[in-house]
Amino acid sequence: FVCSERAAVNLLHQGVGKMDETTRGPSCLFKVLGRDLLGIPLSAPLSAFPKVYVLPMLTISMNKGTGVVTSVPAESPDDFACLEDWKTRKNWRDHYGVKEEWCQP
Repeated sequence: FVCSERAAVNLLHQGVGKMDETTRGPSCLFKVLGRDLLGIPLSAPLSAFPKVYVLPMLTISMNKGTGVVTSVPAESPDDFACLEDWKTRKNWRDHYGVKEEWCQP
């Protein structure tokens, strides 16, 4: 899983993951900043596309316990609006280093 620390704690409470006995929290393999994940190709579960790319969603709060999630523009207005923004706002893509092809199927 790629997730926030809070999400990892919540997963522990659900019996997913391993507890680090020294910190009494979730075991962390490594820490990474979200911006370092931008553009990484991933295989999304149940997707018709062989790969999708990690894109930022500016409305996400890491305090809510989230991480890399699959966007479903056909079912979520927020996901649709975000993807359309990345497709059409060259100034955003330039600012965040997002390549146009990452926003296309």
